[in-house]
Amino acid sequence: IVDVSVGGFLLAGRQMDSAGMIFQLELVLALNPEVSLSVGAECIWSDPQTSGLTFGGFHIIDISEQDNQKLHDIIDQIDH
Repeated sequence: IVDVSVGGFLLAGRQMDSAGMIFQLELVLALNPEVSLSVGAECIWSDPQTSGLTFGGFHIIDISEQDNQKLHDIIDQIDH
């Protein structure tokens, strides 16, 4: 994950995802590996790079209230 907000995230990876694909993901954060978030996310856009990486923009479409609060707390920590 390159960037994250309460509504979505930017992902860089070697796998090419296509816009419209929907994923159920378990996100484990490098800042605090004990914290994980379970989210449903839709790939909104995908941009393959000459380096072999693909950047993709994902919109969070499903997250529990508890994980949503964790996400807000994490974003607050990053912003401060």
